[in-house]
Amino acid sequence: MTSYGSVPASDFRVSPPSGAKVVKVSVPSGSKAHLRKARTAGRLPFTLRAPNSLVGLPRRAVTRLELGGSPAALVAYGRNLGGIAVLEQSANSHSKLNLGGSGRGLSLPTVSIDGVTGQELDTALGTLIRFTRGNVTYTVLGSVPPAAAELAARAL
Repeated sequence: MTSYGSVPASDFRVSPPSGAKVVKVSVPSGSKAHLRKARTAGRLPFTLRAPNSLVGLPRRAVTRLELGGSPAALVAYGRNLGGIAVLEQSANSHSKLNLGGSGRGLSLPTVSIDGVTGQELDTALGTLIRFTRGNVTYTVLGSVPPAAAELAARAL
């Protein structure tokens, strides 16, 4: 068995680059991290989708979050590598994808999700798809190929 020494806490301190927008994400106090869909949905200002399974992966958890003071839900499907996470949040100014800092948005390739234009980031580590339908913005993220992420997005 291989063992390693402890890692100093300073190795995990991250300073954002100047001009970066920092958004606080937290689980509301007094709530359990993993809630049933019905309990979570009643606390959101939008209709939570969170199907029981997504592209063959069972729903594992629904977690209510606060993103910059706005309620959202994180839904986990599957486990570990190959799992998919879906972030559902109100479609407002806080949910617009702007990764460039200082008002410069990062232009990502577009993808059509059942007639709605979304953005897709495909990397060797996984895929991110973000789109807005009605009053909800969905972010689908997983260590999966683009085809699987697109199928998951279309199932929402």
